[in-house]
Amino acid sequence: MSFLEQSASERFTAALLGLEASQPAVRCMRWMLGPALYYEWAQSIGVATHSQLRDASSPIPPLALRSIVAAAEEEVFLWSGAKDISIFMSLFYDHWQRRIDAPARVFDFGCGCGRMSRFLDGARNVVAFASEVNPAHVAWCATNLAGVTTKLNGTAPPLQFDDGAFDFGYSLSIFSHLDAPAAGAWLEDLARVLAPGGILILTTHGYPALAIIKDSDVHQGMFRKSRDEIARMEADLETDRYIFVPYDQDILAVAKAGSSYGNTFMHQSYAKAHWNSHGLTVLKYLPGGVRGWQDIFVLRKD
Repeated sequence: MSFLEQSASERFTAALLGLEASQPAVRCMRWMLGPALYYEWAQSIGVATHSQLRDASSPIPPLALRSIVAAAEEEVFLWSGAKDISIFMSLFYDHWQRRIDAPARVFDFGCGCGRMSRFLDGARNVVAFASEVNPAHVAWCATNLAGVTTKLNGTAPPLQFDDGAFDFGYSLSIFSHLDAPAAGAWLEDLARVLAPGGILILTTHGYPALAIIKDSDVHQGMFRKSRDEIARMEADLETDRYIFVPYDQDILAVAKAGSSYGNTFMHQSYAKAHWNSHGLTVLKYLPGGVRGWQDIFVLRKD
């Protein structure tokens, strides 16, 4: 059973069954897609387009908050969050050696306005926590995602959580934006809040992202780099291993994430050299593991 199917609330499941009963096209979606993709559709496109499913789901944040974290359109915001949390939870369960028969304590570091943690809200067999640097995002999540304990973090550690508090921590598109000292400091604190045997998933920009940016005018505009500049960074990454490009002041003012924030491109060998520390061991590297875009690193706390 997929995570999205497993985590669906009884209310959502009942609403989905009611929709199937009244709309043959939705029943066909189940048959055509199979259970995993059907729940991916239901929890994203279905919620965005069918009032019965929307009413049975966690609220969708307003456009102003969604726009800060990208994927502003409701359908894209919901689908990308559903897809990413499915990838991460699958990797967690593949690598976690359960120590006790209790719900997994899951932590979303850099949760934004809940693009991924909304799918932990009320999920069975999960106790959910989150942290974010933007006060507006924290306020919205704390009010609207009652099943997720969301706290504000600063632009530098420590987190407002106890040592060994979590079985699983993940951070999507945060370490892809930190300079090396900030990344090292946050890695140390994330290791602190992980329980022994806990799993940590981090994502970074690497060669897959550089290849996409180099061949896309849209992405070159987003990153404010020309094709030639990206090509040079691609060539330099083998030797430099960690390239940090600070954001301009206008972006920093919106992000509210401090001055050690920009775009980072990291070679996989950097993780092996610098992330096998603080009691952490790199278990797996998946280039382009986040929908062909960001790389995934899976680590375990010894």
